[in-house]
Amino acid sequence: MDFILICLSFGFALVWSLIFSRDQSIFPDGPRPLPFIGNLLDFSALYANPDKVLYQVARKYGKICMLWFGSKPVIIVSSPEAAKELMDKVRL
Repeated sequence: MDFILICLSFGFALVWSLIFSRDQSIFPDGPRPLPFIGNLLDFSALYANPDKVLYQVARKYGKICMLWFGSKPVIIVSSPEAAKELMDKVRL
């Protein structure tokens, strides 16, 4: 039973890494997410303020970056100029 569980876990990790290793050029830069939980560990109890985490991510990856909350992508825009630029490009 343990062998089957280990094999399933390894297979899932392999499939997950293949999904995220495909062409990511259409997405903004950001920290690599973990399976199921995305980047939620970055917002763990170790940090008193989530805004500090967002500030550090924006500093490292730029004014427009992406985080994963679970399996949902979230685009982070950290300046009014970047928001205007993004809206000009997208034109919803």
